[in-house]
Formats: sequence, structure tokens, C-alpha cells
Amino acid sequence: MEIKQLKYFQQVARDLSFSKAAKSLYISQQALSKIIKNLETELGAPLFERAHSGVALTDFGRRVLVESWEITAHIDRLHEMSGQWGKTQATIRLGFPKVTYRCPDGSDFIPESIRRFKAEHPGVILDVTELPSDACIDLLDAELLDMVMAVGPIDFSRYVCRKVVDENILPLVSCEHGLSAYERVSFDDIKDEKFFIPSGSTVVMRNICEAFYAAGLASPPHSHFVFLNCAPAMLIEHVVKGEGIAIIPENHISCVDFSRVKMLNLYSQSIKISRCLVNRRDIPLTLEAAAFRDHFLALSAEITLG
Repeated sequence: MEIKQLKYFQQVARDLSFSKAAKSLYISQQALSKIIKNLETELGAPLFERAHSGVALTDFGRRVLVESWEITAHIDRLHEMSGQWGKTQATIRLGFPKVTYRCPDGSDFIPESIRRFKAEHPGVILDVTELPSDACIDLLDAELLDMVMAVGPIDFSRYVCRKVVDENILPLVSCEHGLSAYERVSFDDIKDEKFFIPSGSTVVMRNICEAFYAAGLASPPHSHFVFLNCAPAMLIEHVVKGEGIAIIPENHISCVDFSRVKMLNLYSQSIKISRCLVNRRDIPLTLEAAAFRDHFLALSAEITLG
């Protein structure tokens, strides 16, 4: 198998047409068809379903496409290296949500990881933007950021995603709310409530809906989800008024006044999110950005985030 075969396969997958792909690659359609056929023979399964109207990826073809992007991105990075590290001052554009994870020594993990990387690589500039998860992904799509920390699940066909930490989502109600009297509640008990969520957290809403499905219930209508552009602590004010349930990420628990609210304990399962380090699959990371990614993930694996 050759890298050229994989890149030709990727072009056909983009165009879903052998004739269009052949024009883009400046080769004959017959030669391209033969290259793809040889690749299918080597892999032992068809990559495309062929029809007069065009072609479509098979399930196997979709899996191979994802793997091929990883392979060609690594090869492209190796070609770029060629002694370029440190010759110019590189800038890495990073996007992080405003979250706090405590290291065992009490320091805040994200600023600490940035501080350590700067100490090890003084010639690299880290340009850090602090925005909600959804906004970080939007800037990544616009090529205004190189890498972001975002809430999963992530579209693996478009992004390279590496999990940093799993986090519980905590439902909170007023101490005066009827549900506060129960030691545990079910999803059926909360299905008619309004859910107050920090803006930019649509993935949290999806995860709540999936938890309802897993419990055998229809998910609440979208009108039951209220997104507020405020700090999680401000969501508590709506809860105290008895307006519904605040959804607070676990890392914000320190800002909660438990003399006014109570955390609901759910039967059967908790609601979780995964925070991941994400970059675009179609744009290879620079050598410096890849070094920061590896540094960040290695440090998160060494310590217990709290």
C-alpha cells in the first residue's frame, strides 16, 4: 500500500465521483479506477458502492477513510519537520472554556499546563481564547483556532478528538422545591421541569436528552431548556425562585451555596460529559501544536483532575 493510493482514495471520497476526482488529480479516470481497485483488492473489501449516478462509501470505506486521514496527516507532519523546529517563533491558537480543574497541589490545571509548556518552549507563543465549548468549535471551523478543549461527543469524521476528563453534570433545585424532599429521583420525576443551562452548552442538552432515552422516556421538548449567558453561579438564582433545575458542571460545585439549593441524586445513571482536546482532521497540526497537545494530555494523565 502506498500513501499515494490513500490520497487518491480520499479525493474520490470527497468528490463521490471518479471522473471529478480524476480531473482534480490530473490523471485519467481509467488509471484512477485501477488504483482504487488495487487498493480494494489489497484491503479485501470494497470501499465504494458504484452506480451510474456516482459512487458512495461503503461502511468499510468510511472506516478506512477516517484511518487514512490519520495516516496521511502524520506523513505530512513528518515532511514538514525537516529541521524547522525553533527556526521561527511559532504561535499556537488555543481555545478553552472557563472551567477549573484542581491539581493535587491546589493549582488550576489549565493555566498550570500552559505555564509549564512556556517554560519548556520559550520560543513558542500560546494565544489563548476563553469561550464556551460551542463557540470554540465555531472558531476552529473558521480556522481562527488551531486546537480547542470542547465537550463531547465530537464528530470524528471532521475532528481528531482526545479525551481529557469525564465530568458529572449536577442537577440542582431549590431547598423549597418538592423534589428536594426525596433522597433519590427518577428521570420521570423531572421530565416536566425547566432546565437552566449555561449558554454555549448545547452538547449538555443533548446528553440530558440521551439520558432520558436511556431511561426509556421521551426527551423533554426544546422549550424546557433555557440557555443563559451567565456564570453557573447565576443559574442558582433561577433555581432559588423555584423556576426549575439548574444544570451545573461538576467543576463549578465550589461556587454553589448549598444552604439555598440541593443536588438531586438520580436513580439508575448520572449525566456525564467528556471534555476533549480537539483539532480539525483536514488541517494537520504544526509540530509545535502537536507538542503542546502531547504535553497537555501527558500532564492530565499524570494527575487526578478535581
